Amino acid sequence: MRYFNYAGFSPARAEAVEEMQAVSDVFGTKLFSELGIAWYRKQLENTREKVARLLHAKHGEAGDTLAFVPNSTTAYRFVVSALDFHRGDVVVTSDQEHLSTWQTLDNLKQRGIELVVIPASSEEIFLTQLDDVCKKRKIKLITVSHVAHTDGRILPVQQVGEIAGRRNVILTIDGAQAVGHIPVDLSALHVDFYFFSGHKWCAGPMGTGALLITKRYEERLASRESGLSETGSAQECFELGTQNIGLIAGLSRACEMKLQELPAMGNLACFRTLFRGCLSRMGDVEIVEWDGPHAPGILSFRVARAGFDATRMAEYLNAKYDIAIKPLRYPELPQMLRVSWSLSTEVQDILFLAEKLDEALEFHAAS
Repeated sequence: MRYFNYAGFSPARAEAVEEMQAVSDVFGTKLFSELGIAWYRKQLENTREKVARLLHAKHGEAGDTLAFVPNSTTAYRFVVSALDFHRGDVVVTSDQEHLSTWQTLDNLKQRGIELVVIPASSEEIFLTQLDDVCKKRKIKLITVSHVAHTDGRILPVQQVGEIAGRRNVILTIDGAQAVGHIPVDLSALHVDFYFFSGHKWCAGPMGTGALLITKRYEERLASRESGLSETGSAQECFELGTQNIGLIAGLSRACEMKLQELPAMGNLACFRTLFRGCLSRMGDVEIVEWDGPHAPGILSFRVARAGFDATRMAEYLNAKYDIAIKPLRYPELPQMLRVSWSLSTEVQDILFLAEKLDEALEFHAAS
């Protein structure tokens, strides 16, 4: 298969799978004996340190708290459930968020929480509208993606953090499409929560991820009567009990290797340029992008034809040519097809995709 859906799921790298098995085997000889518990805790702490290093986070006693989660959706729902929402509170987001985010926000709306959605069609306009809303309204939460899953646009999280900081607004950032894809430096961001899944750009095992609760939010929480346990540990609020130590070890190895190869991820931009050029020569194809920066491993497009079905096209390419790409269908957005690649992708793979996509578009136009 020629695979172009790394933004949805990256196969776990072989080294991470080997580490999972090796650590699981060792744990099987120790279990929860006193020595086993100490060994288990050390494995967890080692992984926290490696994840924090990848995020450039201030992890540790005087820094941020890092909790393990099975995926980004779970992390986000933990965060929202922990916040003290009341009827009439206002939440601000972009129009580029993931379906699981919309589902969670829709649940808030059912409870009387007001949702303000700002179109991210232009970087400057997005920031201007966000600042205006925060000036005029008392905002409880700003929630945005670092990199949009729709088309890879990189949202200006640095400036969003500055706006949130000035207005004392809680900021949550979904890093599912950013971590392992582009450099992430949380030490420079004014953010309360940042989370990601291990099975996307980090190529870690499915069922892994991390949620960073920054010192900034812990200080907010400590000043309230509710939120933290008696021990004052934010980790206890967001991490659910005993972890699968094999999966955690796999995440650790994946993050360690991703940190080493992260500088090379920028090279994926050459594939974006190549494929963009191919698409520009195809009739009725519109590239989806904005005036700001884009992550190098994602490019999305739509086909401006009446009755065009993105899912049908993806299924056709898969069945006829063994090509996997991602159809995106949202009621409020035109149907799109998203293509994403990795460091293992080769130029001939991109050219093959372009050739077969062009053939498929001609076939469906004639049928």
